[in-house]
Amino acid sequence: MNELIWMDHHVHTTYSPDADDTMEAMCERAVQKGLACMSITDHCECHTYWSDDYAGQIRASLAQAQALKAHCAEQGLLLLHGVEMGQPMQDLRAAQDLLALPWDVVLASLHNNPDAPDFYFLDYAHMTFEQIHKLLKQYFTCLYEMVRWNQFDVLAHMVYPIRYISGDYGIPIDLSPYWDVISATLQTLAQNGKALEINTSGMRQPIGACIPDAPIVRRFRELGGQLISIGSDAHRTADLGAGLRDGYALARQCGFTEICYFQNRTPYVVPLSSQLDV
Repeated sequence: MNELIWMDHHVHTTYSPDADDTMEAMCERAVQKGLACMSITDHCECHTYWSDDYAGQIRASLAQAQALKAHCAEQGLLLLHGVEMGQPMQDLRAAQDLLALPWDVVLASLHNNPDAPDFYFLDYAHMTFEQIHKLLKQYFTCLYEMVRWNQFDVLAHMVYPIRYISGDYGIPIDLSPYWDVISATLQTLAQNGKALEINTSGMRQPIGACIPDAPIVRRFRELGGQLISIGSDAHRTADLGAGLRDGYALARQCGFTEICYFQNRTPYVVPLSSQLDV
């Protein structure tokens, strides 16, 4: 059984338009922090894949990660080259072009509903409850369809809009109206042998919790989920590895004894004891 210690499976570099630090800087910081495994997962938004040249940027990210692998290995860091594939169902031709590349891991995410801005940019303070409910109902329906599509390895930050609605705007959200579709999504994820991500970015943001938090992670376990991936979603060196221990503790609390990483699109598991007992 692999005994890798301290794995961050969701990291961005300046090949992502919203990141601050270069891949070289991220690798250097990972070595300094004593990480044994780091996955570069730069953004690739499929709905603007062609117009915003994500097609070129993500290939440049992939090429640099491949070039840095040997140097990182000499320093004890397993560098994996992945991608965060956003909104694949909104341009399947772009998604298929992206998936033809030789990734270690493909994260799937949903940052916006069709023909709408990223949830980050919406002004929830001027929305009615009915408008927010409609937005979330569409989000979870689209998320379910993406999971049924099944062309990825890890479902990233499953309750992404809550990071902003509840975190930044302080609007409490009861997920019970969406629980049936959430459960169907988690069950499909489990049946397909895919991983659910515990994204620790919320621990350093106003929401103050992992994304998703215990109820969803526990439900995934109840429905037969076996693979949990944990990532900081760092966009700068200062956040690399942040909250990993919280994510590991959450996984254990919800009944998981192992977490995973992907190499060549294949999952490998690591005992949680090796992550928490250091």
